[in-house]
Amino acid sequence: MRDQGGRQVDLHLLTFDEYGNGWQQLSDAGAWGLYPVGERVTGAVGDVEVACISAELQHRFHLGWEWDEKAKHDMRLLHERFATPLPPDYAAN
Repeated sequence: MRDQGGRQVDLHLLTFDEYGNGWQQLSDAGAWGLYPVGERVTGAVGDVEVACISAELQHRFHLGWEWDEKAKHDMRLLHERFATPLPPDYAAN
């Protein structure tokens, strides 16, 4: 979802299990992403409260792969707002 100013919010359809965990189907081949019940928080898009994942989980989702410019931007914003760690070579950029 994107507004006229270019700000963007990612929306993901989840299936919830009996424990309240959210599961996102990542591929038709059977890959799934886990959104643990304890990692969900409440945020806002404008004046509307929405379910979100924690900054820590968002950070962990970005580990283990090479970041493109959008991911670098997002990770810097998480770092500035929530003090999530950045790799040494990204901290000064």
